[in-house]
Parts: sequence; structure tokens; C-alpha cells
Amino acid sequence: MPNITIGDMSRHYLTMSNTTRIKTALGQLSEELSTGQASDLTRHLKGDRGQLGAIDRELSKLTAFRQVATAASQRLEAMQLHVERIDQARASLATDLMPINSQSPANRLDAVAQTASDSFKSIAGALNGRFGDRALFAGRSTDAPALADAETMLSDLRTLLAGSVDASDAEGRIRAYFEDPSGGFTTSAYLGDTGPAATIQLGDGDSVTQSVRADDAGFRRLLGATAMVALSGDPALGFTGSTRIALIESGRAGLLTNATAIAGLQARIGTNQAEIETSLSTTAARMTVNTIQRNDLTSVDQFDVATRLQSVQQQLEMHFTMTARLSRLTLSEYLR
Repeated sequence: MPNITIGDMSRHYLTMSNTTRIKTALGQLSEELSTGQASDLTRHLKGDRGQLGAIDRELSKLTAFRQVATAASQRLEAMQLHVERIDQARASLATDLMPINSQSPANRLDAVAQTASDSFKSIAGALNGRFGDRALFAGRSTDAPALADAETMLSDLRTLLAGSVDASDAEGRIRAYFEDPSGGFTTSAYLGDTGPAATIQLGDGDSVTQSVRADDAGFRRLLGATAMVALSGDPALGFTGSTRIALIESGRAGLLTNATAIAGLQARIGTNQAEIETSLSTTAARMTVNTIQRNDLTSVDQFDVATRLQSVQQQLEMHFTMTARLSRLTLSEYLR
């Protein structure tokens, strides 16, 4: 039977192939030793990746829920900050109005009217607040502002109040604008969505409804009370001193009584925040359980890996030693 020999070039390629194979095994074992995880999961799981796939799908779903809940939490925090700003404007204006009475001079009435005008703009601006590129208080219509700008609303009210005969008449028209379902606020000032509140899915069967909008009755009454004071000093309307005092006093009462309504809105947002925090905690716990299960499936026995790594290192050293000896082999040494 003839001998089968390997030519020099074939031997060279065989040597390179063996070197690559041993180095690849060395790299995989080194990775497994440092991470504690199998580098070839299909081989490690003997081809059965069903359970691992189910865990990965669950982790992917939980990650998506966590991202949604985190974004919702940040949005609600922004809403709380804006409502706090609104309440601060309300409280500050109410404090400024406390000393006003029938003996207050005209310049003092002018000053509080200007302060109220600034407060009205601040409140309207807060209700038009945005989180990123999305409106906070416009319901589902997050692309557009929640309200027309403050000056537009004040201009509409000036037109509405033209010809008012007394404080009671003016007050009634302002209330109708803000509180009547067919009033100007509903038909032209509020630009957001009026449909069902937006529901955010936080997890399997777990959701939260964000229902605080700029057209909430508490906000509308607050805007009306603030506008009442702001317009009391409008030169174009020409209100008399007694009418101005009456409007200021009515507006002041509205600012004080609306403290409860604003607190209620903050509480509603706070309830949503608490629900989201609970959901985030539940999601985190589920992710931890699934991560542990995944690690149990993909982890390796590091003592066994260390033993195999040492064996491959010795194999590589022997391979290089033999390769070096063969490369120095001469004809005379071969013929011995």
C-alpha cells in the first residue's frame, strides 16, 4: 500500500488551519472565563434555544414597557412643575389683591390690574408648556399648543365686555366665556383635544390615564378670575372706580377658592405618578427574575472552563514548538 504524503504547501496551510482553530478555541474559552457566559449558546444549549428565546422576548417587552413608563413619569413631572408655577402665580396675585378695598387709589388699582395681566400670561404660558416637542395640557393633540396665546384671549374678552353696564354684567360675561360649554374659551381659546383622556400602557394589563388638560374646570375658573382683575383696569373698557373694585374683589375671591381645585389637579397628577412608580418597580422585579433565569441558562462552569483553557494553552504552545522545529528541519536531519 503506497504511503500518502503531504506536500510543503499543503503542510503550510494545514499548520495555519490548526493555528487558527486553536487560537479561536483559546479566545472563546478566555471570553467564557471572564464573562461566565457561554460564547456558543447553540452548542451550550444543545440546540434547544426555545426557553432562551422566550426569556429574551419577555425581556425585550419589559424593556419597552420600562421606556414608556419612564417617559410618562418624566412628562408627569414636567406637568407638576407647570401646575406648581400656575399655583404660585395664583397665590402671589391673591396676596397682592388682599389690601385692595373701596378706599384704594386709582394708581394702586392700575398696578394690580397690570400684575393680573402678567399673571394671566404666565398661567396661559404654563398651560401651553411642552415636554420635548409635545404639548403637556392638550390631551391627545400633543403636536399643537393647548391654548391660544394670552393676548388673543384678552382681546376676545375686551370685545365681549364692550358695552358692559356694571360689574355684575361684566363678571357674568367673563364667566360665560370661560365656563359655558359654548363660550369663547371652548370654541376658540382651547386648541387641544376634547376626546377621551390618553391611556398609556405600562405593562400587561397595567395602564395609566393622563386626564389633566388645559380645559379643566379648575384652570378655566382660575383664568377667568385672573382675567377679571386684569381687565378691570383696561382703558378701552372705561370701567368706573366702583366697578373696578367690584371686579377685583370678585377676582380675588375666585383666586382664593380655586386653590382647592388646583391642589386637586396636582393630586390627580401625583396619583398617576405613584401608579407609574409602582409599575416601574414591578417591571424591574420581573426583569431581574428573567435576567437571573437567562444567566442560569447561559452561564458556564468556570472551573471547567479554566481547566480546558489551560489544556488549550498547552496545546498551542506544543503546536508552535513543533511548527518551529519543522521549519528548521534540514535534509540531513530528515535522512537520519
